[in-house]
Amino acid sequence: MVYGPISSANVTINANSVEGQNFSLALLLTPHNAFKDDLVYITSPTDLDEQGVNSKLYQFASAYFLTTPKPAGLKIGRVEGTFNFTCTASGVNGLTVTVYDNGAPFASGFQSTFGGTAEDAATQLASLINSNVNIAAKVTASSVGAVLTIEADTEGDRFLVTDPIGGTISYTGVEGYATALGRHIEDDGQFYFVGCTDHTPEVQQELAQYVESLAGSRFYMTSSQRITDLSGSNTFKQFASNGYNRTKGVFQHDADSSFPEAALMGYNAPYAPGSVSWTNLVVAMPPSRNPSTGRYLTSTEKNFLESCNVAYLDRIGEVVYRDWE
Repeated sequence: MVYGPISSANVTINANSVEGQNFSLALLLTPHNAFKDDLVYITSPTDLDEQGVNSKLYQFASAYFLTTPKPAGLKIGRVEGTFNFTCTASGVNGLTVTVYDNGAPFASGFQSTFGGTAEDAATQLASLINSNVNIAAKVTASSVGAVLTIEADTEGDRFLVTDPIGGTISYTGVEGYATALGRHIEDDGQFYFVGCTDHTPEVQQELAQYVESLAGSRFYMTSSQRITDLSGSNTFKQFASNGYNRTKGVFQHDADSSFPEAALMGYNAPYAPGSVSWTNLVVAMPPSRNPSTGRYLTSTEKNFLESCNVAYLDRIGEVVYRDWE
């Protein structure tokens, strides 16, 4: 569904330049094989078209570049993981696998199947990849049901999957997210906001604890749609209890596909820190609803979220949030 523009937010722009730390960029942490490089810079969601509009990588980037003025770009930092390809029944299922040795292409081949069940297609693709001696020297393919999985044999080995036909792409991280973030800070460091396609509480807690230990040099934003009753204990309430001030949570009933935190990062990225109030921002996303009832949030539910320092989108599309630093 496409949402039209709502209205402009009232902001105060700080004209002072920022030196040193690049506050205008965000880093998205995600397992992927969209690019062979460990860290890439994109300027539009169209750079990710081949991943498919339903991939979390594409959805996050689309939300990030949603606002006007648009941020200059988005950095995508790899989290080591597996490539998953869910095949479809009948028709063609195929992809090209390219493996690298010391950064240089080592072997490449297009593998495809036609007809049969989705389970048959996944099994056949795994067999084709593993039977290619040069490709199999770097990766191992397997299948469970209709899902083909490809994983590097050695940590740090790179492989690229392109030209997907028929199936849908997803990824599973096998590396610690805090470990991956530390690697990207050491290798590059020119980003301020940190986001992640994984909204599981374990990953959120891992990243929040790490970012809070960085003495204010990074700002982590995440979201959740799993506060099923909007009451009691939850991950974001724990962040507030811990006194975290470099970690901010957003509640949205479809957060795992709409990524409201990406829209908020993209909104503030063009401005210097502290120059934009996060209270009553307006983004082109629908109002938050209770995921159990489907109704707009009640005053009690809103008060609970605000007590946990959690953002939400109000009935008129405004983002209700405490001020940030």
